[in-house]
Amino acid sequence: MRAVFRRSARAEQTRFVFLGLALFALSWFLLDVHWAVALFMAGGVAGAFVLGRIALSAWRSSIVADEHGLESRRQGMRLRMAWSEISRIELASAPLNLRSGVAEVRCAVITDVRGRSIAFSDLSLVGGKRIGVGKDRPVLVHDVGEPEILLAIAADRVGDKRFLPVGTAEAAGDVEVVESRPTTPRTRIDVAGLGALVVKLGGKLMKALGSVFKTVKPGFAIASGAVYALIFDWKFVLGLMVILLFHEYGHVHAMRKSGLKVRGIYFIPLLGAAAVAESTWRTRSEQAYIALNGPLWGLYLTLPLFAASLLFGEAHPILLAMAAWWALVNLFNLLPINPLDGGRLLNAVTHSLNSRLGIAVSALAFVAAIVCAFVFDIGLFVVVGLFGLLEFVAEVQAASAMSRLRMANLGPDLPPESLLRLRLLVRPVFRADDENRLQGIELGRLSRTLSLARITPMPRARTILWGLLYLALAGGFAVIIAITSSNPAAGLALEILR
Repeated sequence: MRAVFRRSARAEQTRFVFLGLALFALSWFLLDVHWAVALFMAGGVAGAFVLGRIALSAWRSSIVADEHGLESRRQGMRLRMAWSEISRIELASAPLNLRSGVAEVRCAVITDVRGRSIAFSDLSLVGGKRIGVGKDRPVLVHDVGEPEILLAIAADRVGDKRFLPVGTAEAAGDVEVVESRPTTPRTRIDVAGLGALVVKLGGKLMKALGSVFKTVKPGFAIASGAVYALIFDWKFVLGLMVILLFHEYGHVHAMRKSGLKVRGIYFIPLLGAAAVAESTWRTRSEQAYIALNGPLWGLYLTLPLFAASLLFGEAHPILLAMAAWWALVNLFNLLPINPLDGGRLLNAVTHSLNSRLGIAVSALAFVAAIVCAFVFDIGLFVVVGLFGLLEFVAEVQAASAMSRLRMANLGPDLPPESLLRLRLLVRPVFRADDENRLQGIELGRLSRTLSLARITPMPRARTILWGLLYLALAGGFAVIIAITSSNPAAGLALEILR
């Protein structure tokens, strides 16, 4: 097993996004290049620039850990240490003047029996500045991402228990413990009579409606409705907002049933809506359950409207138009592209079969979204593909982190507080307010990474059942669209997608 620790690529990811958007805007708006060509050029140039920077930073400074020892690489020069030759692991620090004040740069220093040393820390937080530690024999600090895992690997190989992450959240030091997921309590209905039943059901309905409106973020909903009102009749806008809300609340219902804490439903003008959870699913079965509950709830609402449109469509053509739109909204979400519902299901199925297959399919889904954008000239696929790319990067990072944790004989059940406690030893420390915010961000990132790494696969039989349900849902919505295809709303829907 082998792991290469380079400079953190998070800054380069942000640079890729902003540079790509700037080049795309320059090509499309100012130079009047077709949007598809502008997108290809911007992505290619930004990607090549960022990959070049990553390769250059790796050549300048990186550390390789394998079964035999550590190797320091700096501008073509290499220093090799066998695990058996390492005599001690120490912590060092150095002050660094910043515009916001003085930061304490903390790092780990590994020394062998011949007096040679390798020092490392995450210096991306201070702009990758060159820092040396030590007075008698100064050592230049390597700028590496995930230095806490490198420290854990070295401590495990050398047998230094001081720098091994503790195995329980209670022993994780003074770091704030993440709130556990709530479980949905079971309710029992005790009814004395029909009147009491009506009152109770009415109360539950009002409570459910209150929960729905509490979950929806009103500012996003108003903005989205206003944009749609510029295109459609108000009745049509109301129908569109209803199906989006019902679809997303299906996801919310499944999230809460799975014990996930829900952040809310966010409407996005011209892009639909999204149900956002504060944590991720624990199993691939939960992922599939959450993904398909949106289209399933959409089918529950679309079928009665579709039946009414067949009965009263001539007198009320708006019914046929809304049925076509509602079916299209749900069928679009069933496309096998991340982060759409169909892509999430495909992700759950392929990861249950093989983790490498899941990552490969996620990459292909991103490529498929971009190809569809070019072939069908639908720009919405670009937005979908970019969000899918972000999820793909998160999956790759989680897989990489887990591979490195296994080198330190650690598993995904490790509390994120333990890794954060270790990380605080090998990165810069800032003023109290900035440090508290940074620790909150890092704890959330570590929690998400470990959550992704410990997702358990589905059994083969359940994988088949979810796949059959997916095909049934997609087929049902396709039939509705085929029957309503004579209505101009179907053609208008496609134009809006463009």
